[in-house]
Amino acid sequence: MELSHESFHKLLRLVDPSGTNASQNYEKLRTKLICFFAWKRCENPEDLTDRTIDRVARKIDDGEEIGNVTAYCRRVAGFVLKEYWDESSKRQSILEELQTGGQLVLDPRIAPDESNHSELSERRLNCMRQCLDNLSPDNRGMITEYYHGEKRAKIDKRGCMAKNMLISKNAQRIRIFRLRRILAACVNECLERASRT
Repeated sequence: MELSHESFHKLLRLVDPSGTNASQNYEKLRTKLICFFAWKRCENPEDLTDRTIDRVARKIDDGEEIGNVTAYCRRVAGFVLKEYWDESSKRQSILEELQTGGQLVLDPRIAPDESNHSELSERRLNCMRQCLDNLSPDNRGMITEYYHGEKRAKIDKRGCMAKNMLISKNAQRIRIFRLRRILAACVNECLERASRT
């Protein structure tokens, strides 16, 4: 969500009702949130802070009564953090499954050298993260959900996903196959670039 001028001013009035130190108090609040996410070892604390502030602004626009804006922001930040951990867990599971399960056909020319096997694995994971980020949110969500979960639960969830998307399981498999090919091409290109540096 893009903060509107009006939403931002409503937030500033809550941060400092007198209006004398609104911008300084806003920056202090923002810094506290960034430190909170950084302390929790999140990769992009500024982005998560913006997400938190956007949600608080949306609540203000919806007319929610907020007494202590700092405490309210901390509570919303807790929800944003939980979502971040859930997203990270899903992302890690797909990265591991795609990498170790042979789901991506990687270029054999970029073969692991025994002397730097762990370094290559780390590079491959980094490339996979970048390539997942390059997908549209819908495609990223689809492939992440498709591979997340354990055995029977995963199979059941795939069936529910297909129903929600109003497509057959076979059409779903074809879409996932195409996404894996896109990911594989992207990862191969990323690894090739990394091997040249």
